[in-house]
Amino acid sequence: MEPGLKETLDRIFYPRSAAIVGVSERADNPGTLFLRSFRDMGFPGALFPVNPRHREILGYTCYPDIASLPQVPDLVVLSVPPAAVPGLVAECAAAGVGGCIINTAGFSETGRPEGLHLEREILEARRGSNLRLVGPNCMGIFSSRGRVALFAGMFPTPGRAGMISQSGSLASITYLTGMERGVLFDKIVSSGNELDLNCSHFLEYLAQDPSVEMILAYLEEVRDARRFLEVARDLQGRKALVVLRAGLTRAGVRAAASHTAAMGGSAEIFYGAARQAGMIVADDLPQMLDFAAALYHLPACRGDRVAVISAPGGLAVNSADAVERHGLRMAELSPQTR
Repeated sequence: MEPGLKETLDRIFYPRSAAIVGVSERADNPGTLFLRSFRDMGFPGALFPVNPRHREILGYTCYPDIASLPQVPDLVVLSVPPAAVPGLVAECAAAGVGGCIINTAGFSETGRPEGLHLEREILEARRGSNLRLVGPNCMGIFSSRGRVALFAGMFPTPGRAGMISQSGSLASITYLTGMERGVLFDKIVSSGNELDLNCSHFLEYLAQDPSVEMILAYLEEVRDARRFLEVARDLQGRKALVVLRAGLTRAGVRAAASHTAAMGGSAEIFYGAARQAGMIVADDLPQMLDFAAALYHLPACRGDRVAVISAPGGLAVNSADAVERHGLRMAELSPQTR
């Protein structure tokens, strides 16, 4: 792991204080929704709304800028127009902020030169500092024990699962649908365009987190693929890694590029690498949730023998085929069991 990365990610997932830049008196304002989500999660630290046009939002004192805050926050959420982001990142870097979640969209995923230029300005703004960035074009993080949420309405859950998602909506859907199946999360990160911190950083962090026993990942591109595969291989036998990989068809590549500026990739290369690294690959979101529910609730298998109990004969035949296709064996039942 990179020097200082764990400490920085600890500040992001367990902030002692947080600032939300871009709040307003509008109830549907994204920044205000973030502020409400912190409040609803029971965030125990100091919360600082930032907007020079307001004195108070949701009962919290509102500050004009980062420099005027009474203390340096561990985490800052930026929900402002794209052109304002580089300057605010520079303010956070100068103040010694630990991490910055850039909720704002409108960067390289647009395919426009001005979006790419803004991303270069953002990287330049944090150069020489210890500030790390989540996003842009993301929903941020959920940390049950850190009391940080992706969206209003989330609440702390005593979960054992973690998730890395390059889609904020997929992260939210998985959180909600997971609850229906009894799959509860300790940490989720919506990583967006991954301008700085990427899926490999987050996988490495979750791999070493004793509170996370299994990891789900929705990926449209694997940045730093070599490191991702190294960590995945090291997870074998310790934690299950379930991956839903999108952007592997021509249509998917085009959609991924406009969603998170992802470059897609070769399906054959990905599936081969995933097999070697011991990943569990899901074809779609329902299958990923099925895998997650099984891994979350069932004990580990002690062998490769499977017994099928079915009233309809056709389902039993299809199940037997599936058992063999996946490298397992149908168990030979004793006469007493029959």
